[in-house]
Amino acid sequence: MHTSFEQLTELYWPDSLRGKIVENYFKLSNGFLFRHTEAVLGNAEPILEQALAMGAPDTRLIGTPLASEFINPAYKPHRGTLESCLFAGRLAKEKNIEALLQSVADFPEIKFSIAGDGPLREQIIKASSQHANLDYLGWLSREELRKTLDQHDALLLPSHFETFGTVALEAMAREKLVFVSKGCGITHWNRLLPGLIIIDESGLSRAIKHVLRKTPDERKEIASTANSLAIAWNNDVLNRWNLIISETIRDYTEQPDTENSQSEKNQ
Repeated sequence: MHTSFEQLTELYWPDSLRGKIVENYFKLSNGFLFRHTEAVLGNAEPILEQALAMGAPDTRLIGTPLASEFINPAYKPHRGTLESCLFAGRLAKEKNIEALLQSVADFPEIKFSIAGDGPLREQIIKASSQHANLDYLGWLSREELRKTLDQHDALLLPSHFETFGTVALEAMAREKLVFVSKGCGITHWNRLLPGLIIIDESGLSRAIKHVLRKTPDERKEIASTANSLAIAWNNDVLNRWNLIISETIRDYTEQPDTENSQSEKNQ
């Protein structure tokens, strides 16, 4: 289970009949699926709590692995600067685009880039024409995203909520300063927290200002820690996925073929 549609409907249609209809539809459809499965996998505790509430017989917490293109290509160690920031994702309400644009206005000396597409695209294009320090890059392929990420000092993910926030993990692997909101599922993994910069209730601009006060060596240390944690995490996650897959294959191959067993009895 990867996306909380309930949270999306609450954000887009709060206290409306349309929202209730959509929310109940997903609860019914998910509940039907869950009743016919052995377990539901999820990459953060809150999503698994929702699955249990909708009738999942069992849940398993499983991490998100990194794509090879964010691990294998060489990268340059972080310079200790905070001169450029990248946001990459769907341009939609849940991503808290307002916080991004506020930071663009608050820090004219920092270069901001926004990559992605979505319903708020025109708002971003308009903002990029009003602020000299904002570039709209449009939709990027995975390889283009990795190259663009390598050209920036930081990744910003101030979303109201993210089931996990894979782009944050990818940025960690590329040794970047990674700003994430508490609404991102990645913050529920304590082992990754030392490599993340948490955006609290005071907002994204306050978090950026806090990191700007640090020394270059301190910023380098945060980015280096992020890289080490992401690589170790990825190795552990791949091992966990292999274990789950092998256990599932074993369980199914060890199940008796009831149809053939009955046929043999009749003979």
